[in-house]
Amino acid sequence: ALAMAWQGNGSVPLALFFHLVTFQPAWAPGRRHAEASLVFHDGHCALCHAVVRTLLGEDRHGLLRFAPIGGEAWLRRFPKDQRTNLADSVLVVRGDEVLSKGHAVRDLLEQLGGLWWLPWLALRILPAVVVDAGYDVVAANRARWFGRKPSPCPLVPEALRMRMEA
Repeated sequence: ALAMAWQGNGSVPLALFFHLVTFQPAWAPGRRHAEASLVFHDGHCALCHAVVRTLLGEDRHGLLRFAPIGGEAWLRRFPKDQRTNLADSVLVVRGDEVLSKGHAVRDLLEQLGGLWWLPWLALRILPAVVVDAGYDVVAANRARWFGRKPSPCPLVPEALRMRMEA
């Protein structure tokens, strides 16, 4: 019956479209942690700037803080001997837990909730090796594909700057 309705008058695709555009993101809350996450990013990467601005706008609970890799917060958090083992990638730090690459991306999407559960689910289904390999491809080409920024901190509204660390 569903296949016939899909091929028939088009009411099923129209109904699905209607539900998608009227979906209230608050209906799918993200996973909240007891403490804030500190997200380290490549401060001169244009893609990273866009991701930070998106995360700032979508984080309804204000539990994400941001700092550039190589900045003061980075130097305080990671001793010199630990820095060499960390990939030049997004890192999510919450307490003693440090997530990188695909694990970090999945964690951030899960925290956001809303329609972000769709890409989270896709990344959750794929094996971690595949997600990390995809992350590595984007990371290796991000400067060429998206460009570089002169400032290590993305331009954000004044009200959100308090969530940025040096």
